[in-house]
Amino acid sequence: QSLMSAIFTKSLKLNAKSRTQFEQGQIINLIGADTGRLYQFIGFSLDAFWSAPLQIVIAVFMLIRLMGGVPLLVGLSVLLVSVPVTFVNGLFISKVQKAKMKAKDDRVSKVKEAISGIKLVKCMAWEEYFKARISNARSVEVLKLFYGMVCYTVIIVMFLSVPLLIMLGIFGSYVLLGNTLTAVIAFPAISILN
Repeated sequence: QSLMSAIFTKSLKLNAKSRTQFEQGQIINLIGADTGRLYQFIGFSLDAFWSAPLQIVIAVFMLIRLMGGVPLLVGLSVLLVSVPVTFVNGLFISKVQKAKMKAKDDRVSKVKEAISGIKLVKCMAWEEYFKARISNARSVEVLKLFYGMVCYTVIIVMFLSVPLLIMLGIFGSYVLLGNTLTAVIAFPAISILN
């Protein structure tokens, strides 16, 4: 909340020249959406920077002791194949997110323009013109939202299917190497992988 308050306070202190550089829609989005994403990054992602490598090293060590190195290499190869797909989708999400925010800024600016000049709009009977402008801006924004949801769906499918494929690769290679997969091996391995 303090970051939102600081941005809002700073926006109130902008001089006339600075106000021309930033549209009102950009400032509103900065206060609402962008600060929310910053809080989300700090709250969730920052912790993973130090804990994820440690968790991976411990899990690899435990799986090697439990099942051997070859099944683990098969599981790691499945993971390595999924990394480029996730990376490319992440790049596409970044581009879509920027386009989505630009479309949102455009729509908010057009709505603000119509509202701030509502008397003139009514007097000159320009309602349909402004309605069409705002509707077109909203259509563009909805299309960008759709693209974003498709990208997020691909990411969710990847996050849900890759662990399953890794487990299938590890257990399948373990059995193909002539080992018997028992509950004593399977359940601890599943627990480590999760």
